[in-house]
Formats: sequence, C-alpha cells, structure tokens
Amino acid sequence: MRRVIWGKKSHTINIFGDLIMAGTRPVIQTASADVSTPLAATLGVHLVARRAFARFFLRQRVCKRVYGCPMTDQHIQPDRARGLRADLQSTVEEWSLMHFRGMIDHRLEKLMLKAGSDPVNLHRAMTYSLLTPGKRLRPLLTVLTSLHFGRRDLAALDVACAIEMVHAASLSMDDLPSMDNATVRRGQPTLHLAFGDDTAILASVALLNQAFETIVACKDLPSELRLDLMRLLTSAIGINGLIGGQAMDLNLRSGTSRDEELIKVNKLKTAALFAAAAEAGARIAGVNGKRLELVRQFALELGAAFQIADDLLDDHAYAGKTGKDTGKDANKPTLVSRNGIDDTRRKLQGHLTAALTCLDQTGSHDQRLRSLIDDGFSNFLS
Repeated sequence: MRRVIWGKKSHTINIFGDLIMAGTRPVIQTASADVSTPLAATLGVHLVARRAFARFFLRQRVCKRVYGCPMTDQHIQPDRARGLRADLQSTVEEWSLMHFRGMIDHRLEKLMLKAGSDPVNLHRAMTYSLLTPGKRLRPLLTVLTSLHFGRRDLAALDVACAIEMVHAASLSMDDLPSMDNATVRRGQPTLHLAFGDDTAILASVALLNQAFETIVACKDLPSELRLDLMRLLTSAIGINGLIGGQAMDLNLRSGTSRDEELIKVNKLKTAALFAAAAEAGARIAGVNGKRLELVRQFALELGAAFQIADDLLDDHAYAGKTGKDTGKDANKPTLVSRNGIDDTRRKLQGHLTAALTCLDQTGSHDQRLRSLIDDGFSNFLS
C-alpha cells in the first residue's frame, strides 16, 4: 500500500482518481498491489505522487484494452467500492481551505496541459496568467457551495476551474494600458508587460474559450446542466456582467459619479462572477427555488464586499497587503474616495453581515463558506 502524507492531514488517492481515507494514515490504493512512500505536498504534486498518477493512467489504458472501457468500481469488489465512496465523503468533510486550493491549482495545471502547447508563446502567456498563485476565491466558492448543499463527489471542480479561467482572463484585460494600465498583478509583472499587449489579448480570449471547453468536457454532469452552466457564465461575462461593468468603470468621472453608479459598476464588474460561481456550485448540487435565490444573493453581497475591500487595498493606507499596484485608482471615483475609509469599512461589514444572513437561511450547517469569508476578508475583520 502506498502511504502518502499531505501537510498535517491524512488523505488518500485510489486508482480511480478519487480521494479516500484508509485508517489513520493516507494511502494510494490499487486493485491488487500495495507499497509505501512518504510525500509532503498539498495534492500530489510531489514526484512520488506524479509516479503514482502515471501508474494509475497506465492501469486505465490496460483496463480499457481488456474491458473496453477505463477502470471503474465495477472492476473491484462491490463492498470495497462502497467503502471507498464512504471514505471519500468523510475525507472531504475534513479538508481545509488549503487542501481545496491545492486541489484547484493542481487541476488547473492539468487542464492547461490538456489544452495543448502550440503556439508556445500563447500557451505560456495563458499559463502565466492562470497559474500564478492567488486566493482562488471564485473557484473555492463554486466547490464549497456544492459541498455546502451535500454534494460530496467534487463534481464541481472542473466548473470551478472554468470560472477561474474567466477571472484570470478578465484581470489580464483590465490590466491593459488602454484600460487600467497596471504593472503588477499577484506579485509579478502584468501579462501585457511580460508578453506584450497583443499576446495578452489573445491569451485572455483563449482562456475564455478554454473555460467553455472545460465545462463542455464535464461528462459527469448531465448535458442539460452543462448548458445551464454555460448560460450562467455567458451572462456573468457579457454586457450585464464583467464586460458591461468594465465599460462603465472606464466612463466614470471623478467628482461627478454618484454612489449608485459605483455600486452598479461593482455589481457588474465583480459581484456578477461571484454570483455565477456560487450559483454554479448550487446547481451542481441540485439546488433550486428559494434556496438558489438565497445563494445568488449571498454571493452578490460577498462580491460587493470584495470590491469594497479591493478599493480599500488600493488606498495607500493598506499598501503592502496586496500583490498589485496601489494608488492606481487615485484619479477615479470609488466608495473610498467619496466616503472615506471608516464609512467604507462599515459598508463592507454590512455586506458581509447580509451575506452571512443569506447563508444561514439556506439551512445548511456546513461551515466552510464561513471559513472562506474569514480567510478572504482577514485584513478587514480585525
């Protein structure tokens, strides 16, 4: 049995690509043979885990030749299969945000490898934009919302990655000289400075396209649900979402814009993708009706709070707490410039309170979405 330790917690990967728990120590389980090797990584990115995954895919190919399909639970004892699924559920219950972030990062890397590497410079630019370490709030929101409503098989993972692709593309577009003219993003030079404006634009469009390809390829989800998720994402991107919000933001004028205009910009430019991320996770978990509307309202409030937090971080009083340019909004109207830091912080707290109220009304006692809020807004909750 191959024993694998990730951080301080015990997790397991079986040959079917599922994470399971076996006893008090983690293992990579195979259908026949067992061996042992230690590993320190968040989600199998160490060389040993890579070799284990390589053996997994080899077994998949062999099984496909013998059975005519990849290896599934039908090729092992039924009782053991049920045990593995139960263990998977208990393991997911114990995961921290760190583990989910690691899982998302690992899956993003795999999806980019599957996307192909030609043209080389374009692929490098896409990877540079997407895989730079970040908070991953939006994909976490998708995965954790799905779990919040009882889905335990991580079916939302690839959809979450698609949403992160959209987010990365929007950041690269926003940073262009013709828009925000930013120089630093996530602690490194912005995409257009690293690869040029032309490649940055192409990479952003390619990431948007890759997001939809990723959702289409989610064969574990019903085709009708995949279509609904694509509609949801197109709405969040278009004129009533990111693109419309950015257009309004470019036309804002300092001293003449009202708070209502700023709030609408924030809703379209930021909160719309938050809402799509959470609603996607809820839909994957089978949520509908009033609870789905509560999820959407929760995410809109959370997105509004996040944009206010971003405006506060842009203020020099918070310099050093962000990995991007500060002061770039000095000549643009924001809630901070119009209302001051103290009043803006109160608005942020109000949005967070409203978000948590919606979350409580969903009826779930899962605490990980609350943990996400604590983690994402730690600079403003003290």
